[in-house]
Amino acid sequence: MARPAGGTIPIGQLAGSSGAYAIVGDEVFGGANMAVAYVNSHGGVLGKKFALTNYNDGGSATQANEQFRKALSAGSVAIMGSPDEGQVVATLAEQDKIPDLGEVDEGAGTGDPKGPAKPPISWVWSNTLDGFGLGDLF
Repeated sequence: MARPAGGTIPIGQLAGSSGAYAIVGDEVFGGANMAVAYVNSHGGVLGKKFALTNYNDGGSATQANEQFRKALSAGSVAIMGSPDEGQVVATLAEQDKIPDLGEVDEGAGTGDPKGPAKPPISWVWSNTLDGFGLGDLF
């Protein structure tokens, strides 16, 4: 994985801001942009600020693949995975050894596709509910 040059850490955010899930994608982009603005306004992380670029995957596996590749070509060193196409993004992240940070579709099913007794995908970190532990809440 390439190290970011200069004072910024480039991250690509994938979500569908068009298509059937556009309302979800718009909310994801808005929330991520607010979080990055907050972190950056407080000095960033280890003296570096985040540069977040939004990529519209249209809720499509094909577009998620294309936008993932576009984000990497543009220099992103991490991806904030798609809430709609999480399995596609997780597979690509694992293949390319690029961190996939949150907004992972199907929580546990994406990060732990072989179940809770097996190791999770190494390059995927989910910030959504873990479906395997959900039953413990009820």
